[in-house]
Amino acid sequence: MRRRLRIVPATLTGILGLPEMQGPIVLQAGLSQTSATDEWLVPSASAISGPLEQAGRLLVVTRSAKDDWNQVLRQTLAERKGEAPTAALILGRGPTVGTIAGACLVKGAFTSLDELILLGPGLPAIDLSSRLVSTADARRILAAQPAERLRRERWSRTIGALGLTTWRRLSDLSCAIVGCGRSGSLVASHLVRSGLRRLTLIDPDLVEPHNVGEMDLVTPADAGRPKVEVLSAYLSALADITVEAVAGRIDLKPAFSSAKQSDVLISCADDTTARWLTAVIGAAYLRPVLDIGSGVFERARGRQLGVDVRLVLPGRCLMCFGGLAQPAQIDGSAPPTANQASEVWQRQRSGSLRSLNQVAVGLAMRLMEDLVGGRITHSTWIHVEFDAEGMPRLERVRPPRVVGCPVCAVSGAGDGLLLDLPALRRRTIDRADSGRP
Repeated sequence: MRRRLRIVPATLTGILGLPEMQGPIVLQAGLSQTSATDEWLVPSASAISGPLEQAGRLLVVTRSAKDDWNQVLRQTLAERKGEAPTAALILGRGPTVGTIAGACLVKGAFTSLDELILLGPGLPAIDLSSRLVSTADARRILAAQPAERLRRERWSRTIGALGLTTWRRLSDLSCAIVGCGRSGSLVASHLVRSGLRRLTLIDPDLVEPHNVGEMDLVTPADAGRPKVEVLSAYLSALADITVEAVAGRIDLKPAFSSAKQSDVLISCADDTTARWLTAVIGAAYLRPVLDIGSGVFERARGRQLGVDVRLVLPGRCLMCFGGLAQPAQIDGSAPPTANQASEVWQRQRSGSLRSLNQVAVGLAMRLMEDLVGGRITHSTWIHVEFDAEGMPRLERVRPPRVVGCPVCAVSGAGDGLLLDLPALRRRTIDRADSGRP
C-alpha cells in the first residue's frame, strides 16, 4: 500500500507564514482510495464544499527544534485516533527550514506517508517514506544503472532539450488518455516516444475503416478491434512501457478508477459527457487536465479550421475555463451507436485533418513539457485559427474566474464525489441552461 498527499503549495506557504503554534493546524482533505493506494487531497486551507462523508484530515505542525520528529508525528496522530483517516506533516522553520516529515493513521495503524506531491510548477514529488528528507532531495539524480543508461542514451536528444530533471519528471508521470482516436493516438505515440513509462488508454470504441486514415499506430487489419487494445500492442513494441487498456466508458467503474489514479488526465474525446467527466475527475482528485480539440467546420464565410488546447490546473476546472460547446448533452444515457455517431459528427463538422490534429497535439505536448519543467504556473488556453489565406493566428485566451462553478465546488472531494455525481450533472446542465459560464 502506497500513501500520498497531494496539496497546493500556497497552502503550505501560508501555514509557514503563521506564528509557530503548540498544536497542529487541522485541514479537511478529500480521500482517494484503491487497493494499492491511499491519497489525501488538499486543494486549499479552506473547507471543501463538496460531500465529505468519506473525507480525511491533514494535520500540519511547524517546528524549529531538532528533536525526534517521528515521535512528534506519533503523538500528533495519537490524539486523533478513532477519527477519519488522518495524515500529518511537520514543516521545518528557522534552524530546520526546508525539512519535511510525514506520517499517517489509517484504521488505527501508524505508518509512513510515502510521498508529498506539490500541485504547482513542475509537479514536484518528495519521497517521505524512509526518513526525514530535505526538499533538495526532490531534485537529486540517482546513479544510473545499466538499463537507465540505455534509456538516457535513447532519449538523449529530448534530455538535451528539456534537461535531465524535467525529462525524469515527464517520464515518471502516469498519464490517462480519454478518447483514443485521431488525436488521442497521436498523444499516446508522442508520450511513449518521449520516454513515458506508465500510460492508461480509455475508449469504448472499436477501430472502424474511417479511423485508419488519420489515426496513428493502426492498420486496415485492425478494423473491428478495440482501439485501446490495438494501440496498447503497438506502444508496447515501441518502448518499455506499462500500458493499461480500458475498453469502456469513463463513467463506468474500471475506467473511472484507472483515471483517478493517473497524475495527468488528457481529454481527446468527442463525447461531451466523457469530456465533462474527465474535467470532474480532475477537479475532485486534484489532477491537471489537458483538453485537446480541433475541427473543420463549414461556415457562411467558408471553411473554418481551428484548434483549442487547454491545460487546466487544480484551482480551476474545464467548465469555468472555457466550458463545453454543448453542455446540454451531459447525461447518463448510453452513447450513440457507431452509425449514429458518424451522423452526429458529420452534422457538427466537415471532417478531420491529421495535419490539424498534429498542430493541436504538438501544442498540447509543449504545454505539458513546460508544466513539468516549471515554466507554466497557471491554467493556460491556446486557440489557433486559420484565416481565409491559410495563415494561422494564435491567441492565448484568459477567461475570467467564475463564481459558483459547480465543478470547482467539488475540488479535492476525492471519492466523496461519487455520492454527488448525479446531482452535480444536474447542477452543471442547469447552470448552462441559465446562460451562465
